[in-house]
Amino acid sequence: MGVKKIVKKVNDFLGKKWKKQKKRIKEFETILNRLSEKETKVLMRLNRETDPRTIKEMKKKLRLIRVNKEEGIKLCAQVNEGSKK
Repeated sequence: MGVKKIVKKVNDFLGKKWKKQKKRIKEFETILNRLSEKETKVLMRLNRETDPRTIKEMKKKLRLIRVNKEEGIKLCAQVNEGSKK
């Protein structure tokens, strides 16, 4: 499955729930759990992390960021270094 399909899959699941900030990370974790291991590796590649941590550990730290309103919600996987906003 290509990157675009994964992004679409995640965005379709999220829908218009972006307004609820607190639920966002939990929802993304739910999505990540539904993704296969191969799909998660693609997300990690998107993240450009050369982190040796396991996929399971990475899943917990990945979070979504809203990139651009005009282009809709794009998926941008980024490691959350323990800082809660």
